[in-house]
Amino acid sequence: MSDVSHLPIKLLKSIKELKDAFNSDEIYGYKLILEFEKFNLVISSPKSSFYFKIVNYDVLGSKIEIKLEMTPSSETNNNKKEESVDSEYLRMTYHSWKELIRKYEIFTNYFKEELIIKDTNTLPLNTPNLLSYCLKQIQIQNYFAVKYAEIIDIPENTQWVFLIGENGFGKTLILQSLFIGLFGNVDDDKILAKDQEYEILVEYNEGLNNRKVSRIKNIIDTITSEKLRNLVAIGASRLNLANESASEVTEKSTASYSLFKTDGLLLNIDKELVNLSLKGEAKFDVIRNGLIQLLEPYLQDVVYDSKNDVILYYEKDEENEKYKAVKYDSLASGFKSIIGMAGDIIIRLSKHQEINELTDLEGIVLIDEFDLHLHPKFQIEAVKAFTKVFPKIQFIVSTHSPMPLLGAPLTSQVYKVCRNKEHGVYVEKIEVDLKKLTPNLILTSPIFDLDSISNVNASLDDVSTEDDYDELIKNEAIDEFLSNKENIKKKYPDSIFS
Repeated sequence: MSDVSHLPIKLLKSIKELKDAFNSDEIYGYKLILEFEKFNLVISSPKSSFYFKIVNYDVLGSKIEIKLEMTPSSETNNNKKEESVDSEYLRMTYHSWKELIRKYEIFTNYFKEELIIKDTNTLPLNTPNLLSYCLKQIQIQNYFAVKYAEIIDIPENTQWVFLIGENGFGKTLILQSLFIGLFGNVDDDKILAKDQEYEILVEYNEGLNNRKVSRIKNIIDTITSEKLRNLVAIGASRLNLANESASEVTEKSTASYSLFKTDGLLLNIDKELVNLSLKGEAKFDVIRNGLIQLLEPYLQDVVYDSKNDVILYYEKDEENEKYKAVKYDSLASGFKSIIGMAGDIIIRLSKHQEINELTDLEGIVLIDEFDLHLHPKFQIEAVKAFTKVFPKIQFIVSTHSPMPLLGAPLTSQVYKVCRNKEHGVYVEKIEVDLKKLTPNLILTSPIFDLDSISNVNASLDDVSTEDDYDELIKNEAIDEFLSNKENIKKKYPDSIFS
């Protein structure tokens, strides 16, 4: 045998070729396990994992020939002595071998350091607005474009966590990682993030003083991992509600589908309200009142039309006069978005909780592009409304707009998702005092990094610097008055004005 220094590289290349020889649709991942002086290969499939003992090998020029022996998984963890190649090359210590591999960039992902929980901001139990269900930290390694990213300092009274970042910078990847860390990599027997050799570590509270840690590495770890049941994930596609007559409803309304696909369906709050009304349950009024609060002052009532077996929504004008009743599909996109999100949250979280009011609901809700379909004014009001109606829920949302930050509680945390070639996708915490910021200041702050908010066609002299539009109109009127007075002076003698 020759070329000893490259033996580990050749071994890894051969294992990659071995994996490619399997049906790629039936392979989730593979990894090497070092036990004493033996190397074991584990290949994960949908129903089980295959364990191979490397019993011999030979180097043939630039290739290496490996002889494998399939072995039951139980035999890889007992003390039974097994024959393995007794070679000075395989006696290299694991750490030396790992350091050698690190020199070759293509294989660095095989030997990432294991993530460990870091110190977090733990607040006393008597802290106001302490959340029973909340994310405390997350570390992400090698998830698609995320080489390494972390959020490790979320206080337990943080109801809103905002992820800000440009298009294509990885906000959705962070939210997907959060979901996998809290829920696991399997949803409805389907694998999420297939063929990704990643590790996700989360620390969260599931009840006051009930700290939990979840580590997701691969399909083997995920099968036995505990899911956070009070978890909701809502993607950017959220105007369509699930319909029992649709053939793909079951698949497209699973817990993860909306966040990982572009054609997800939200659970149907209209059908839920119809069933509650037919049963005469008080929960109908609980949900009805919650929806009215969320859409205040635009929505006056939600009623069940027994003649047509449908839910009708009554909008209203500024004088509090009702418009003609319409069904969900006829509402404006912004109203549909709010009702759809709220309905999905209520239905999913109610499955595991007995509640008397919507304010009793607890859990963690992930929302991608929270501002989507919402007018700037309503972006502010929506955050305030969700905070009021769901005070015990932690919202972790991405947004492209500064407006939701204006309606956020002062305990909110803001993180910027960044991306470059060297580091991939990563996250930075932005330290800002939200109560002191206007939209202009938010846009030009490190949160959004705009160099200028002036119209591209305006010169510096044309830019108005007033704080609001009413002040601008007032100042323009004063300028016009002074200009007219100056023109009058030119027409008449100065003695008239003395």
